[in-house]
Amino acid sequence: MADETINTAQFDANDDAVVELFSEYYEGALPDEKATEFSARLETDSEFSAAYKQFEKTMELLSGMHKMSAPIDFDKKVEETIHRRSGGRFFGRKAFGERIPYEILAVVVMLIAGAIYWMGRTSGTGGHKFDDNSVPEMHQK
Repeated sequence: MADETINTAQFDANDDAVVELFSEYYEGALPDEKATEFSARLETDSEFSAAYKQFEKTMELLSGMHKMSAPIDFDKKVEETIHRRSGGRFFGRKAFGERIPYEILAVVVMLIAGAIYWMGRTSGTGGHKFDDNSVPEMHQK
């Protein structure tokens, strides 16, 4: 809206651009040149002025409303509603692999593999190491 000029032709008070212009002027966010142009139009155009006064009245009524906080379980109810309406695609129960990051699973698998390797290397019967001083037995028939 900042790069457009204020159109002095017929306008629609429900048009998004007009509502945005009213809002920026109401909040004091219009640049100085646009604000002076807007003020001049308010003085010269009675229909424009009436629409802006209606906008101001609406804003004042809205600002006077009591603010309420959301219920304590609001987020859970929203999740349940989304889950129900999406047929379980969102906020559904997830498989084990989706709940635990793959990095943690990889570390656990590596630790288990390392433990098995260590037990095999240190075992007297299950190891792959040879005793250099012993001679293999020959089975005779």
